[in-house]
Amino acid sequence: MMDSVAVFTMIRRILPRGLAGRLLLAILAALAVVQIALVLVLQERKNSQVRDVIERQALTQTVLATQLVRHAPEIDATHILDTFKNASACGSIIASPPSMDNSNHGEDDFATTLRARLGDTSGPPPRVKISRLEHAGDAFLCSQLIGAEGLAAHGWPLQVTSYVPIAEGRWLQFTSLVDFPATENLQIALMFLLASLAVGTVAVLSVRTQTRSLAALADASEKLGRGETVPPLAENGPLEVATAAHAFNTMQGRLKNFMDDRLKMLAAISHDLRTPLTTMRLKAEFVRDKSARQGLIDTIDEMTVITEASLAFTRAEAAQEPTKRLELGALLDQIRDEYTAKGLAVGLIQLAAPQCMGREVALKRALRNVIDNALRYGGSADVTLTQNSVGAVLTVDDKGPGIDEAQMERVFDPFVRLEASRSRDTGGIGMGLAIARSIVKAHGGEIRLLNRSEGGLRAEINLPAI
Repeated sequence: MMDSVAVFTMIRRILPRGLAGRLLLAILAALAVVQIALVLVLQERKNSQVRDVIERQALTQTVLATQLVRHAPEIDATHILDTFKNASACGSIIASPPSMDNSNHGEDDFATTLRARLGDTSGPPPRVKISRLEHAGDAFLCSQLIGAEGLAAHGWPLQVTSYVPIAEGRWLQFTSLVDFPATENLQIALMFLLASLAVGTVAVLSVRTQTRSLAALADASEKLGRGETVPPLAENGPLEVATAAHAFNTMQGRLKNFMDDRLKMLAAISHDLRTPLTTMRLKAEFVRDKSARQGLIDTIDEMTVITEASLAFTRAEAAQEPTKRLELGALLDQIRDEYTAKGLAVGLIQLAAPQCMGREVALKRALRNVIDNALRYGGSADVTLTQNSVGAVLTVDDKGPGIDEAQMERVFDPFVRLEASRSRDTGGIGMGLAIARSIVKAHGGEIRLLNRSEGGLRAEINLPAI
């Protein structure tokens, strides 16, 4: 037996996820509830009408025929009943009524009312049988008078047969056909379908029109998350949508001002550091102790490299490169050719041909940084391009010693190097992976490192594909 959590999960999977689908489902559910309530009301009204019709037609005719037969001589009873014979009624004198053990509530009520109208409380009670004639082939006690054509002309009525005691050993059997309102199930179903179609169409069109701005807001948010420049959204439509668009425009303006101020400050600091570093470099040349002089020069050179890297990073971030559709396979081919021209072997296996929206120069820089890291510390770089249900997957494998699990995230921090010598001959300044992660995240992707079971390190880059 499924538990409540499993049932709830299954219902969530079945329910539509879009606003238009959910609104349409809610409207149809409300229409169905109203329609069911309407059917119940109409059914009760129909039952009331049927009771009224039976009392007006069958009860009145039966009471009248009984009174006439009771007060007439026995020899005249047959002639009196002949006057009641028509297309919907007939009567006869019988010795005893048939056995009726399974009478229903309606038949008992009719029999009680009939006895009260006749004013006879001393003799046996009347008996009543009410049956519905569904089609012309059903047995009708007066069918010898009207035939199948006559019955068909009356639709599908009720046949009410009353058995009333007249005297000892004599009962009146009186049968009437009673017309009653037909059940309009087909008409009700058609009305429900037409109403649902009309309301559903209007609801879907209205929701799609009103949520067009929400779709634009979602698309703009996705682009902004990838670092793209998004034009201001139109602040129109419903109040809630216009308010959301205004909030987005305000947020984008504030983010842009914040980023511009930060980049300007970083660029100014990096630029202003050039002069004192150059001065320190010149002064270091006058230090007489050769060992101390070389140590100072190496430190100043390292600070200069860091400053230049920070300035280059700032310029790259400040550059407004347009976003366009990129063929990742072609992009990797170009990068491999660059390394081949330098005499460096980079393996490339393409198992898929995904596309993504991105900035070509920035994405190339991120991939080069990851490949450079593999070549520098792992001695090789084997790139594989695949695709899964989420997007494109690029893996860069090397044959190095790998990294301690505790250091996996730390290597993405700026200016962090696990190589202890701090020599630029054995590594960079610790900005490569930090820049790579920044660029990949700006494209809506993720990058992570993991040690391979067969040895070496793997850098895995996931990018949203289109």
